[in-house]
Amino acid sequence: MRKGDHSDELFVIVFGQAGVYAAHGQKLRRLGTLERPAAVGEIGVIDGGDRTATVVADTPMQVLVVPMQELESALDNGPQCRRE
Repeated sequence: MRKGDHSDELFVIVFGQAGVYAAHGQKLRRLGTLERPAAVGEIGVIDGGDRTATVVADTPMQVLVVPMQELESALDNGPQCRRE
């Protein structure tokens, strides 16, 4: 996924590894590494904004794709959570 792209799904890493990058001038700077059980793309899904970073697979990966509509439905119909 690329920074600035529309965000309408999140990904859960089942296996594999990916690098997280941000623009640094004309180059991408590596910010970190994601591995199982990381979720990727959740910020844009939660706030409705665009992707905040670029994520590139370092190895072959398997991910679960969770469309925003499915996530919203699960949150609306699932158990209620509250902060105490």
